[in-house]
Amino acid sequence: MNHLKTGRALQLEGLEFATNKVTIGFKCDAGTKIQLAQEANLYGLTLSEYVDTILGQRHHQTKQQKTEMTYSKEELEVLIKKIAFYENDRMQQAYETHKGNTLNIMCVDNTERQFQVNHIEDIFTIIMNLVKLS
Repeated sequence: MNHLKTGRALQLEGLEFATNKVTIGFKCDAGTKIQLAQEANLYGLTLSEYVDTILGQRHHQTKQQKTEMTYSKEELEVLIKKIAFYENDRMQQAYETHKGNTLNIMCVDNTERQFQVNHIEDIFTIIMNLVKLS
């Protein structure tokens, strides 16, 4: 039987035969939870479904990372252009201005949402919630 640092026993008996999904709990900082919830919302998933998807892909991504770490010169040039396009001076300036802050944004669907700015990608997420594309 495995033990956690708290001394409580981790009950794993019978899990290998479980046919239904089981609950797992973990602690993370509030900013991570907010970011995951926002990403889940963008994909039309619940937070639980989104985290399950991320965790379900961990072995697949690890294999891909090991086998796809080499890129041709042309592929690298395309990736560099994409990064330069999305991480341009205005995005970088917005990120630096709001880094570490929580912003209250009135989204295109007339709902007010909070966005934590921890990464430059968060600025892109905010912009996508401000613009109606259809």
